[in-house]
Amino acid sequence: AIAKLAAETAIINTCRAKNLQCTIIRPFNVSGPRQSPKGGFVLPRFIQQAYHNKPITVFNDGSAVRAFTHVQDMA
Repeated sequence: AIAKLAAETAIINTCRAKNLQCTIIRPFNVSGPRQSPKGGFVLPRFIQQAYHNKPITVFNDGSAVRAFTHVQDMA
């Protein structure tokens, strides 16, 4: 988190010093066809659980909402 903040601060300061317009993007929940469940990503985990007829992992009351971005949209 500190490294991200430091990098964003450096970008913002550089843009201001050079009078440039910059946009910082913080993508989250990027998914795609080769995403491994080994990294703790939720979509491949759900798919593996469903494929193996295991219960889908749900935390608390299950009312949480997530947004996902396909890797092609990021590229």
